Amino acid sequence: MNLALHEKRYVIIGNGVAGTTAAETLRKNDPTCSIHLLTNEPYPLYNRVSLPRFLQGVITEQKVMIRDLAWHEQRNIQLVTETMVTGVYTDEHIVVTDTASMFPTMRCWWPVVVGPIPCVFLAHREPATFTTL
Repeated sequence: MNLALHEKRYVIIGNGVAGTTAAETLRKNDPTCSIHLLTNEPYPLYNRVSLPRFLQGVITEQKVMIRDLAWHEQRNIQLVTETMVTGVYTDEHIVVTDTASMFPTMRCWWPVVVGPIPCVFLAHREPATFTTL
């Protein structure tokens, strides 16, 4: 996909329930925008609460997985797994990852944060911390 063809480009950091729902909502409201969903996890959205029962063999993997790769592909949501965001350049509208990949963005969202996360907005050169309210 050529990102230059898309006026609206979104990068969502985190593929939990909030991030995946944000991507789904963006797609419903704008079928042509570019959506990248970045996660350091190796899997699409799964039910974290069900993990103990899955590991004990009480339930199947199908009961744990909420979304699969096909779901993202069908909606043209680019799921980027095992990738850590290392910088957000606000002036340049670019998100950079640990693999030196750059994602041009119109908006960058952290839909939900569990506890404080130190983050550096490189355009301002000052650290910022995001927390839930």
